[in-house]
Parts: sequence; structure tokens; C-alpha cells
Amino acid sequence: MMPDVRPQVDQHVHPRMDVLIDAMLITLLAAAFASFRWLKLSDLTGGDSARWLLEAHRAASGEQPYRDFSIFYPPVAIWTLGSAMRVFGSSFVVAQVVLDLLSTVLCLLVWMIARALVRRGPALALAAMFAAAGASNTGNFALFSLDLYAPGVLTGAIGFLVFLLPLVRRLAEPSSHEAARLDVRLALTLSGGATVACLSKLEFACGVVGGCVLYPLLVAAKERRWSWSLVFKRSAVLAAVSSAPSLVVLAALAMRVGPRTLVEALGCYGCASRSCPWWPTGLGLLSIVSAWARVLVVVASVSLVRFQALWAQYGRRYVAFLVVGAIALVIAWRLLPYAVADFVQSQPKGISQAALFARYFLSLTSLLHPVMWASTALALGAVIRLMMGQPLSPSVLPWLLLVGAGAILSARTLFGDLFSRVGVVFPTSYPIWFLLVAGLTLLLFDKLGGAFSRRQDVLASGILVLYACVRVAGMIQGAGGGLYRRLETEAGPVRLRAHGAGTALYRAVIQMTTPTSRVLEIPYGGGLVFASHRKASLYLTQFVELMPSASVEKIDNDKLVAAPPDLVVAEAAPHFSIGKGLFLGCSLPRFTFEPPAHDPANEPEQPSIAWIEAHYRVVSKIANKLILVPERGTPATQ
Repeated sequence: MMPDVRPQVDQHVHPRMDVLIDAMLITLLAAAFASFRWLKLSDLTGGDSARWLLEAHRAASGEQPYRDFSIFYPPVAIWTLGSAMRVFGSSFVVAQVVLDLLSTVLCLLVWMIARALVRRGPALALAAMFAAAGASNTGNFALFSLDLYAPGVLTGAIGFLVFLLPLVRRLAEPSSHEAARLDVRLALTLSGGATVACLSKLEFACGVVGGCVLYPLLVAAKERRWSWSLVFKRSAVLAAVSSAPSLVVLAALAMRVGPRTLVEALGCYGCASRSCPWWPTGLGLLSIVSAWARVLVVVASVSLVRFQALWAQYGRRYVAFLVVGAIALVIAWRLLPYAVADFVQSQPKGISQAALFARYFLSLTSLLHPVMWASTALALGAVIRLMMGQPLSPSVLPWLLLVGAGAILSARTLFGDLFSRVGVVFPTSYPIWFLLVAGLTLLLFDKLGGAFSRRQDVLASGILVLYACVRVAGMIQGAGGGLYRRLETEAGPVRLRAHGAGTALYRAVIQMTTPTSRVLEIPYGGGLVFASHRKASLYLTQFVELMPSASVEKIDNDKLVAAPPDLVVAEAAPHFSIGKGLFLGCSLPRFTFEPPAHDPANEPEQPSIAWIEAHYRVVSKIANKLILVPERGTPATQ
């Protein structure tokens, strides 16, 4: 059952000067993080960053996404980066500035939604915590950093929060009439935000559809007047207003590049059909039980500070709760190896067990996974209460909208991920669950009563800021300036990790090619092509984790024969580590303890890679990369 959170909500209009000061503080903090992360890139020769830098460069050069080169997501992020690079030049600086602006806007939007739900102090502290957590992340949800999984996560989150903001504000207002009214300003805001969200990542499109369904239901609960025909009408209107522009854009894009090409691209060239992390497995369920157990341990431990007061108020029920907390502690400890199973594999070898557990408990997964399941449990309790005919406090409704939206965005990783056998929090939902971090913290202090209730804002703000400081300290220690070396490239300066081979490989590409040369990086890359401003060769920009159709493979094979690359940089491994099944599989409809793993050796060979093996020879090896040039008689040598 979702308790009443009205003590967190301001009942007055915030002074305009306070809003301006807080916005400036968040912007200054964002500028500090952007300065620290400025032009730092872990790897120039592989990974997600190298791929989307290449995609943005090709878009800036006039090539059409989906038609001339592959991208795995809707096009807004690549259009944004490509447009900026077309105007200001394809450089690391332009990419960094665009990401910094997007990250700053996202932090401000998180703060704006928090400001609609909680008081000034916790809202500002949450924005600082969110910015610090994103700035210290170098992967799925990196803020202010070139080490980003996909720019579409940022553009999509911005669009989705723009879509949610007016809905949250209207649900938080005392008047139910305002929540039910759809005016022109609201329609334009919903339409604009939803369009950016839907055209950034498909998870956000699902979130928009879910929001259009949930919001009218919550308005009906606010009005305490259930009319299913009215709810359906409101949902239909919201869906039409929100989705129509993006559907028009996708239809126009399909006409331009071909419907089949667009559908295959949005389906991730077959990888989406090879895994079903939404299907429950034993490990996935254990990770959920572990998350709930950790929540109970935290709540029981904190409540001990108020032991006498809670004993006097609840008596044996409180003792029973403490017993449950003790049992939860045992469960959490016994399940910890399962919870960290895949996290361990991503950490450096030789790290001590104490350091490993410290890293895990400070990771975003460890923080947000229990928050996600605790919020979901409370929301389900509120729904059950509503179905039993008990009215809900109006202050609960905006939180229910956030929980519902977060659950929809996280649906694809509830029981696992493409690379994880346990449930994780998908990065598209991070902003939502960070908002719930503040809500649950304030709720806990409010329910403890006494001094905790009276000082809940100060205590919650302190905890959020403390977490931010710990993340920043770890960021400074692990990503200091001494670990990076500046490299001047054709795409401007960039700061690469000192132990990487990117600098040597870049210099080799420059020495062995001309500005008009075609360069191919396999199985996963693009950073060298971007940095050297050489020409890309093939349609696909990634050769792992995919199952492209025969038509796509034929496109690349035809390109190779017609215009072979002048230089190939490849992984020093059999078949260049090319494989179509390097991820977890799907056990549907069976129930198994863990999902099956695909064996790349059993996958058919890609024709384009076989052609390269037959027509190219190795001339050099740098670190774990091979440099290949055409054999005599190959069209590139004629």
C-alpha cells in the first residue's frame, strides 16, 4: 500500500528568485562535471561511443541513416549530433558540447519534476545526486561524457520528462478540474516531448503509451468519479496528441528508406528476437527477492533509532517486523553472490573481495534496483486499496504515475538483460527511479515520526548529498587527469586512456592512408574513422550481437566487392571475433534457472567477413588489433 506522502509537498508557490538560484546552482554543478569529463574517452577502437561517433559523422557528411548506414535506434539523437557536426564540423569538441547541453537539460528537468513533488532542499539535493551519479558513470547512463552507451538515452529521457512534467504537476495540484483539462499549451508540450521521446528509443515510446493510459486512470481516481467511457476517451485523445507527430515522421522515413529497412533497423537487426529478458528465470527472481530483502534490512535498521517510540506505538507488531528484517538480512546475504554474479565479470581482475562489494553497493544498479521493486510493491498496494473502494490521497497520485512509467521503461530488463542473467534497471528509466529515491527517503523519515519527521527534509537532503559526494570522490580517484593522454586528431583533440592502444592505432591509420581512403573497423568500432576523417566502407557499423537478414549482408558484400576498404583494423582473434550470438538467449516458454547462452561457433559466417579473410593480409599488429591491407588483385589495389 502506498502511504500518504503529503508532508513532502509544498503548499505554496515557490518564490521566483529561489527557482532562479537553484537552476543556476544546478547549471554550475553541471559545468563543473562537464569540465572534469571534457574530451575524455576510454577507447577509440571499439565500444558504443566509437560506433555512434561514426554514425553522427556519416550523417554530417550527408549520408542517410537506415539507407546508407545502419543505426539501431530511432533517429533523433543521430540527427541532433549530425546536424551539429554539419554546422560546426565533425569533431570531438562538438560531440562533447552537445552531450554536455543534453546532460544539463536533463538534470534541470529532473529537478523541475522533483520540485513539483517535494520541497526545495530535497529537490536540489536530488538534482545534485542525479548529476553526480551520471557524471561518475561511464557506460549505460553517462552524463557529460563521451563514454556513453547511446545518445538516444539522453534525448529520449529529455523528451519523456518534458512529456511527464505537466502531467505530474497537474496531478499534484489540489484541483481535479485542472488535471482533467486539456488545453493547447498542454497539448503542444505533450506532443513535443512525446515526439522526441518516441524518436529516440523505443522504450520511451512504450513509456509514452503507458502514460497516456495511466494518467486518465489517475485523474478518475482524483475526481473519485469512475466512468470507463470517459477514461477511454481521455486516453485516446492523449495518445493521438502525443503519438501523431512521431508516427508521421516514421511514415515519411519509411517511404524514404523503405519500410522493411526501417523495421529491421528498429528491431536491432535481429538481436531483439534472440533474447527475452522480460521472461522470468530462477536467477532473475532471486535478484528480485534480494532487492526486497535489502529494502527490509535498511528500513528495519534505521527504525532501531526509534525503537522505544515504535515499540510503544506498535508493540508486538514492531517486534515481528524486526524479526522479518533479521530474516531478510540472512536472505540478502545468502543471495548476494547471485545478485553480483554478472557485476563481478565486468570488474578488473585481481580486485579484492572487499573492494568488489564496495563497488557493487555504490553502483547505480545496487541503488536503483531495490528502489524500483520497493516502489513497485508500494504502488501495487495502492492499486489494491483503490480496487477495494478505498480512496487514495491526492498526493499519492503523481508518485503512482512515476512508478508506472518507470516500470514500463524497465520492463525489458525485469529478469535479466542481453548481458546479465539477473534483473537490472534499464538506463532509460534511471531519471524516474532517482526521483523515487527522494520520495522513498522522505517517506521513511516521515513514518519514523518524532525528530525524523520534523527534520525529514534536512536528513533526506543530507543523505542524497552524501551519496553524491561519495560518487564524486570515486570519479576523481578513478578518472583523474593523469590517466588520460591528449591526442591531436583530424577531428580535433581528444583525451584517451594512457594504457589503451588508440593513439598507436590512430597514427598507423594516418600513416597508411590518405584523406580519401576507406577504412573499416571490425567487429565493433568507428572511432578511428571518425578521428581520422576517413571514409567508412560498409552499411553495418557493428558486427557482433546481431542477426542481420540476408538482404543486409548482401548490401555489405556488394559494397566490399565494388569498393573495398584500403585498410582494415580488426580484432586479433579467429574470424576477428565476429559472431552473431554473443549474448544470452531466450528460454520462453520454459522456466529455467538461468537463460541459455548462445555459442558463436555454431552461428553461420557472415559473407562480408569471409570475403575480407580471403582478400586481405595482415601487415601489423598493435596490442590486440590487426592491421590488414588488400592482397594484390583486389580492386582496392588496382
